[in-house]
Amino acid sequence: MTYKIYPDGIMNVATHFTPAHLDGVKIGISEATATATFSPGRANVSERDKMVVPRIGVRFRLPATMDQLEYFGRGPLENYWDRKNAAYVGLYKNTVTGMEEAYVRAQSMGNRDDVRWLTLKSLDNQGIRITSKDHLNFSALHFTDPELWELTYGHDLDNIRRAEVILNLDCIQRGIGNGSCGPGPRPHYEIEKNKNYSYSFRIENAK
Repeated sequence: MTYKIYPDGIMNVATHFTPAHLDGVKIGISEATATATFSPGRANVSERDKMVVPRIGVRFRLPATMDQLEYFGRGPLENYWDRKNAAYVGLYKNTVTGMEEAYVRAQSMGNRDDVRWLTLKSLDNQGIRITSKDHLNFSALHFTDPELWELTYGHDLDNIRRAEVILNLDCIQRGIGNGSCGPGPRPHYEIEKNKNYSYSFRIENAK
């Protein structure tokens, strides 16, 4: 990841994900580090190194007050690479709590695809704007993915809800197929194993 901060406070971020050996994953490397450093690579990868990558991107923790969300992308429903035909590109507003889904079984949720820009603000209109160079995926919740995976039932979300906002900005996210109760995604919607990924975005004060 490289970034440049300008005198007016604008930050341009460029992130390039390249192949990395996964020995560290087997000995308990953090989920955040694995996400930030690994992208599929090498045709002759060993069985030990094979893994299904759900998403490639970066994660931020933001103040609890920045819970007023606006974005230009697909919505208003949650949507994914292989499930977005009924989610139309437009301008949408919500709160971070409003991005949650009422699943019986707790799982990753709240993704929005083909996003051009988004803002997260407090009630007094202080916050940030993130603009993608092309398109990106994002989710803004009060949980991390590992916390959701450890939970069994969706009605227990209050037990793990954080005060801060967990913002995921993804270069790419694997399709979901039939989610937690059926076959996985079709091959076209898998993250390719012999490809580098990169994306860029700008962070600035929301006006």
